[in-house]
Amino acid sequence: MIFREEIKAWRITHDLRQKEFADMIGITPKHYACIEEGHSETSSTVRKKICEITGLVEDYHLPPPKKNLKEKAQIVS
Repeated sequence: MIFREEIKAWRITHDLRQKEFADMIGITPKHYACIEEGHSETSSTVRKKICEITGLVEDYHLPPPKKNLKEKAQIVS
C-alpha cells in the first residue's frame, strides 16, 4: 500500500471526513483531497504532521532517489 492509501485507510478507520483530517494536518481540504487522490505530493512538513497524527512511519514512504544522485554516488565511490 502506498502512503496516500494508508492515509485514507487510517482516516476512514477513525471515521474522519477529509475536511476534518485536513484541519488536523493544517492544510486545506482541497489540498488533502489531491494528496489522497495522488494528484499532489506531500511536503516533508505535511508528511511529518501526518505521521505524528497517524503513527505511520515516514521513512518507509520516501520517494526513491533521483537517477542523477545514484550516478553521482557511483562516481564518488
